[in-house]
Amino acid sequence: MIKRNLDASLIPFLSSIIGIILKAALFISVAGMIGIEMTSFVAILGAAGLAVGLALQGTLQNFAGGVMLLLFKPFKVGDVLSAQGFTGSVKEIQIFNTIMATPDNRIIIIPNGGLANSAMTNFSTMDTRRVDFSFGIGYDDDFEKAKSLIRSLIDADSRILKILSRLLE
Repeated sequence: MIKRNLDASLIPFLSSIIGIILKAALFISVAGMIGIEMTSFVAILGAAGLAVGLALQGTLQNFAGGVMLLLFKPFKVGDVLSAQGFTGSVKEIQIFNTIMATPDNRIIIIPNGGLANSAMTNFSTMDTRRVDFSFGIGYDDDFEKAKSLIRSLIDADSRILKILSRLLE
């Protein structure tokens, strides 16, 4: 898993799941070698697994969503997201939920099941972002003076792409 550059938070989780599955398979095969009838035991395990799965349906959905988010990485810690009606900076991606901090310093915990299955906007993916401004100019105002004032403000701000200032010409 390390050679495949798997996410560090996913390695211990997958290791423990694989270990549990291998131990269960070992137990079943050893019990079959001893002479214990395994068909009824496996049927009981299957029924118990189905009951537990139905009881934990929401939790398992969040778990599966967490695995999908960790594998496909649509966002990372530090990205600014808008999802599930909330906008904030991702502080932590856990296996069952994602923790975000809003601009007004509230902590939002979003279940990964809904996050993985709904639309989200990642504001941090692209280096630049377009921001639209509207300026109102009265009929009696000097249009050329307003235009030159806006152009001087654009030229003075280093955060504005200079190619956009030509649009005012």
